Amino acid sequence: MAPYTRRTLPILILILILILILILLPTTTHHLSPISQSPPEPFISFGHPRYTNVYKTSGARFNRRNRTLTTPTHRYTISHGNNVNHPGSAALATSKHITSRVLELHNIPTPPYVYVHTLAHRKRPMRYTRAEFRALLEPLKDQYPLTLKPVDGSRGRNITLNIMSFPQLMRVYARRYHHLNVIIQKHLMGTNYRVLVVNGVVMEVIRFEKPSVVGDGHHTLQQLVTRHQQRHRQRHKNPNTMVDWRAIPYPSTHVPSQQERITISHNTNNFQNHGTTPTQVVPIDTIHPNTVAMFLRINRVMGLTMSGVDCNIIDVNQPCEAMMRVPLLDGMGSDRSGGEVPRQQNGYVLEVNSNPAMTSHSGGMGGMVVRRLVGEVNASE
Repeated sequence: MAPYTRRTLPILILILILILILILLPTTTHHLSPISQSPPEPFISFGHPRYTNVYKTSGARFNRRNRTLTTPTHRYTISHGNNVNHPGSAALATSKHITSRVLELHNIPTPPYVYVHTLAHRKRPMRYTRAEFRALLEPLKDQYPLTLKPVDGSRGRNITLNIMSFPQLMRVYARRYHHLNVIIQKHLMGTNYRVLVVNGVVMEVIRFEKPSVVGDGHHTLQQLVTRHQQRHRQRHKNPNTMVDWRAIPYPSTHVPSQQERITISHNTNNFQNHGTTPTQVVPIDTIHPNTVAMFLRINRVMGLTMSGVDCNIIDVNQPCEAMMRVPLLDGMGSDRSGGEVPRQQNGYVLEVNSNPAMTSHSGGMGGMVVRRLVGEVNASE
């Protein structure tokens, strides 16, 4: 009997292991499924079933094969990237240099800028000497700090903010941008806003708040910043982009008091901050009427049906052309203007996005945009 038991014992153990695996497998799969779900689409998917009833009630029709949205008054051709604008107008908005020039010609305020063309499409792009580069930047010699960004970039990729001097600009340009066509412009000290405009109506205005930490009276600033980074850490992302110690007016050992809020970066770009930038909906009736009219005029000038206008405004209650006092701070938060607070124009348009993402806007905004496009009168209410 003993030999028989020795031969069958491994088989019995294997059978028990298989039974345990079969019992635990459904539970494990159920536990992991929420993590493996794909994130929601950031752009409006016009062919999604959620919009079927909207099309039916308004008499519109979306043709999946040729990607056209036909309404009682208009026919839109939707790109595979779900861009509802005419391809020519969308291409115009893609180039930051062309957009800035078009807006400038129509007296719409844009930050002072210089376009650096390297003929990047050639096999051997142009290279500038230090003297040539300094001559190019002559219009911006008194405009520091500066911002540097690629002409055809999107979603805040490869933007460098708060460049404080010409030597720093040369180092950044030579290391990261020497092979690209770029725009170098004045870094603005106001607050960044995203304005969603659809078919001649301002649908929503979003204010981007600067990343910050709140003190508890016990932990140091370094500990609070580390906790902030860990809380927002994502796979394949660098959480250090959410913190700029030059913007923090205290040493890392400082212990903020209870409920004391400290800004840890002047960067409000939601893409660079991995979607962690706090946002706030701004009531449209609190914005100066001239500014709202300017948002609508931008869409007409650019020939766009739908756009996301990025702008920097110090006080939305005042017109953009007003001159406002704004302190220029150095890396430790002290006034470097010699006691005299300089002035800056209240508002500037930074860029125009022809295919704005919905991720920063209120829930359900995609449906409101679709209803506005198909002509429902209550879409903007």
